[in-house]
Amino acid sequence: MKNKTTYGVILAGGHGSRLKNYTTTVGNKHLAPVYSGHGATPMIDYPVSTLIEMGITKILIITSQKHCGQIVEHLGDGFDRGVEFTYKIQEMNDPNRPAGIASALKLAQDFTGEHNFVVILGDNYFEWDDYFKIWLDEFKKSNEFKCGLFLYKTDKWSEFGVAQLSKNVDKRGYINIEQIVEKPKKYVSDLAVTGMYVYTPDVYQYLDELKPSERGELEISHINDMYAKENLTMWVKFDTFWSDMGQVESMISTQNYINGK
Repeated sequence: MKNKTTYGVILAGGHGSRLKNYTTTVGNKHLAPVYSGHGATPMIDYPVSTLIEMGITKILIITSQKHCGQIVEHLGDGFDRGVEFTYKIQEMNDPNRPAGIASALKLAQDFTGEHNFVVILGDNYFEWDDYFKIWLDEFKKSNEFKCGLFLYKTDKWSEFGVAQLSKNVDKRGYINIEQIVEKPKKYVSDLAVTGMYVYTPDVYQYLDELKPSERGELEISHINDMYAKENLTMWVKFDTFWSDMGQVESMISTQNYINGK
């Protein structure tokens, strides 16, 4: 029986090279200001809000040693938001520790323990939909799935990991994800795997089996592909606005969307 309490993990490390002009000024890209009619909101506040809307109050922030002070200074202990923040450092320059999102995820094991948990990338914006929380509750009730993915239809499929769905319905009456393909050069699917994932504690066993990719990183898409090939992935396609704000163009489009709401 899976533990029914869900924890949250925000991955806020990385060098932020795709937002160089922003990070030169603010340091950590996850503190880059997203401008709206309400003023400037640090990017990381959006994934924090998404987890809080889901009812998650225990949240781990994984960031780099270089920028951890800025993150802690901004977020504090979480009391004023009604949550409890914990912090861990992902050392970016240790040759014995491969880089990558999945590598950072390994650092969460002591925090999440035997609990299910939601992982969200610190540069992802999700327009809130109550169905996210309803869907998470459904995941917690199920004993058939060990991974949860949020899919979003996009015409920029070559820029993301995408989910290829089965053409058949299985004996459970479910359409499975057959595979996750990272930034395909040829069309596979237009369903992007967004930067929010749900895992049971089994994920750490999968992480131990993971090998670095050709670029020397432990890839989260490889973990999700492992689950897909075992038919252990529960997924939902949502239609509210989503953006990976890790590039200047996408950050601007996100600001424009927020201002146009």
